[in-house]
Amino acid sequence: MKNFAEIQVRATKLDDPSHKPTENDIQLTTLHGKLTEFIPRFGALNSNTLGFVLQLLSVGKVRMDFRDHHERLELLDKTELVSRGVALEALDEYLASIGRGEHTQGSIELTQKIIIQTRK
Repeated sequence: MKNFAEIQVRATKLDDPSHKPTENDIQLTTLHGKLTEFIPRFGALNSNTLGFVLQLLSVGKVRMDFRDHHERLELLDKTELVSRGVALEALDEYLASIGRGEHTQGSIELTQKIIIQTRK
């Protein structure tokens, strides 16, 4: 499995999920980039962090609803899909490598809810 800095992700941010995204709404980044953004909000060992990483790596996409926007993350390369067990091991290794293996409390008020879409 590639390291998180090599896994390419398309992030689509929308204020209203019923609108079609424009080029300005879409950002190409890495899984490491998204984790760098989300860990200060959620915490390293928060269920939201765990949920979005496991869903993204095992299904290929995840949608998260925040108070002021909605964000859809999608793997650019579907060949990078792995089992949930492999994804969990990779996340553990990633957190240890950045020194965030300890429990940290995220900023609860910044996150309204997270919706994990399951495979149909």
